[in-house]
Amino acid sequence: RGVGKTVLLNEVQAMADQDGALTDILESSANEPLSVSIIGTLPTARLRLDRAEVVSEKIGQPSDSMCRERTRDVQPQAHPHRQSL
Repeated sequence: RGVGKTVLLNEVQAMADQDGALTDILESSANEPLSVSIIGTLPTARLRLDRAEVVSEKIGQPSDSMCRERTRDVQPQAHPHRQSL
């Protein structure tokens, strides 16, 4: 408690959002399986993905899913926010 976990998670989320990822915060409890928590977020996640697809189509840019399809065989490059260990 009080060591900056939420601050760190928020920073990682902001970096992912800047890179075009759709992110969400998930809170889990010891009284509920993680799978139940994740399943509960799926309708909202699907809606956000659908909206992103519509916006991408309207502005003439490929959506993330289209980009993934086109670049499936491309080797990943180093991420600018990550450091090698």
